[in-house]
Amino acid sequence: MNSIFKQLTTGVNFNTKSYRAEAEKFGLVKPTEDLTKAAPLELPTINEVKKEIQARKDKENEEGEESEEDITLIGNITSTKKKKKKKKKEKKENEKIKELFDEKINQFRNANKIITHGSDMPSPVSEWIQLVERYGVSETMFNNITYPRPTPIQMQSIPLMLENREVLACAPTGSGKTAAYLIPILHALKAPRNGAYRAVIV
Repeated sequence: MNSIFKQLTTGVNFNTKSYRAEAEKFGLVKPTEDLTKAAPLELPTINEVKKEIQARKDKENEEGEESEEDITLIGNITSTKKKKKKKKKEKKENEKIKELFDEKINQFRNANKIITHGSDMPSPVSEWIQLVERYGVSETMFNNITYPRPTPIQMQSIPLMLENREVLACAPTGSGKTAAYLIPILHALKAPRNGAYRAVIV
């Protein structure tokens, strides 16, 4: 496999510094063992974000509880003074959840070197099973995907194409672009039919 790849890419410039992981995969550079390498960032779920928001809210409530202080006025006479809560302009809970979820999604994209432009961008996928759960991709197709997990180009472009969005994607050779557009096409075609052409690949 590696020798075939080297023959096919003879004379092609490949940035081995920016795409070190891909270069190691195809034997272009020697693999480096980095024991201090951090674990890959997990794709957040909306339920995890809701729990985090709730935990923050509980903490704020505990810290902001009214406390009572005894103040000596004259001799043995004491009075109780209540500290008033500071009134803060709180955002609606749904807005907070969306804001934190978007922030974590962007962290996941940055960790996987995914750069996106456009509006209303769907969340990427980190595991193939998410295509079945979120987009109803058939179990047959899921069982025939041989890659262990999606590559960065597949993580973001497959959800976009499954939502019938127009996509212009760029990624280095060997990063999985072909599967990134074939999986949505096969999902849309579903089964063979007689008649006109239903998909064109140029």
